[in-house]
Amino acid sequence: MKKPIEVDHSQLAVFRSLLYSAVGEEEKNMVDNFRPLQPLMNRTVHSTFQPALKMSDLKKADVQAG
Repeated sequence: MKKPIEVDHSQLAVFRSLLYSAVGEEEKNMVDNFRPLQPLMNRTVHSTFQPALKMSDLKKADVQAG
């Protein structure tokens, strides 16, 4: 199992100040650059962590909300 590392606020601030724009382009900070959700297309998704929510919990919430 991988061992997590700790990052302090100053290290996180440096990471957030990184740019992903090319020379001569408008400077763009490397934030909010995540991919949108993709359809599963019958694939199985594995994780190395315990999910915060289970699919059964989401289905129960949908039924209660509906």
